[in-house]
Amino acid sequence: MQLSDVSKKYNGAARYYDRLTDIVFGRILGLEQYRHHAIDFLGNLEGATVLDVGCGTGRNFPLLVERVGEHGNIIGVDCGGYFHYIVSFFGVPVSILLKT
Repeated sequence: MQLSDVSKKYNGAARYYDRLTDIVFGRILGLEQYRHHAIDFLGNLEGATVLDVGCGTGRNFPLLVERVGEHGNIIGVDCGGYFHYIVSFFGVPVSILLKT
């Protein structure tokens, strides 16, 4: 299987991923709180540049946006091709989103 095949399949599932994650990890298992703990562990990010490798659908972006503030940057790297939706949806202050 080629990377392009994986990207195509992942992009097809991506539209359902966030909803499914909310249900399974948030409501059923109660694990979504650990995403917040992981971001908290990073400490003060005001004005920082954060690299989110394997950012997927951008589920960490809303939490990171709050932390980096208007002078920070978030760089998301993933093999999917749906980044243009993430930027406008989350209102990332300064975003450079790369498709590998």
